[in-house]
Amino acid sequence: MTSTAETGLLGSTDEEQLAWAAREGRVVFTHNIDDFCRLHRKFLKEGKSHAGIIVAEQSLSIGTRLRGLLRLAQSFTAEEMRNRLEFFQT
Repeated sequence: MTSTAETGLLGSTDEEQLAWAAREGRVVFTHNIDDFCRLHRKFLKEGKSHAGIIVAEQSLSIGTRLRGLLRLAQSFTAEEMRNRLEFFQT
């Protein structure tokens, strides 16, 4: 796991961050539900692929987020996460 700051993408647009994650084969975890849902649709419409997007309400506790991430990691292979949009909600 890595953060936007650690990748040098702090200040980059959401689309640039998703494109970087797609090139690196990394799933994006974000609280920016509206923008990343829109980007998911845009990528698919344009025939682009991404490694997966997980969106979560910011109000969720860290424990809830971690349990959700572990559940997804146990439920889906990297290939199954490809172009998938998953939601964590209260």
